[in-house]
Amino acid sequence: MNIRYTAPKTNSFSKWFNIISFEINGSTAYGVVSLSGGDNFDANRAGGMLIEQIQNSLIESGNDKDNLSLLKKALKEAKQGLLRITENSTDIDVNLIDVYIVITLIDSDVAYFAKFDGGGVYIMRDGEIIDITAHLHDPSGINQIFLGSGLINEGDKILLSTKHFEEGTADAEFKNAEFEQEVNDYVLLMLG
Repeated sequence: MNIRYTAPKTNSFSKWFNIISFEINGSTAYGVVSLSGGDNFDANRAGGMLIEQIQNSLIESGNDKDNLSLLKKALKEAKQGLLRITENSTDIDVNLIDVYIVITLIDSDVAYFAKFDGGGVYIMRDGEIIDITAHLHDPSGINQIFLGSGLINEGDKILLSTKHFEEGTADAEFKNAEFEQEVNDYVLLMLG
């Protein structure tokens, strides 16, 4: 599998962004994580903690083959870790904190997707762009962690995007023939 990473263009309110990639029992996880917050919010510390929490959760539970449950657990634990950081601080306005996590776990020819809050998942297949985000569901019904899975084909291009990408890209721009160039300017692109 040929993988290509690119950094996003984010608005001035974003403080931190990272792309993650690691192996879990023969599968590979990829993701994008974006954090924004007020002046007193240490986004670097919080972002590092989020990534560490996601990786640890996935690796510790790696023998469980229910990949959607693994992803859901990892995002829940990351959110709880972020809440622990902010609850002990009186100078952080939690209302200003935005966290966006979109992750996929590739296991053979199946991609498992999970997202926390804003962001999206798209596949470009045979010249068509498919919005996978619309097919993800939140089993809890509280509209926070959305899950889904599907078969992937050789040659598929998977795009994981943060909310900032979606706010900065109009549908007309996103669906034009320059898809690869537009994608390369903003987020993680994976070539299957």
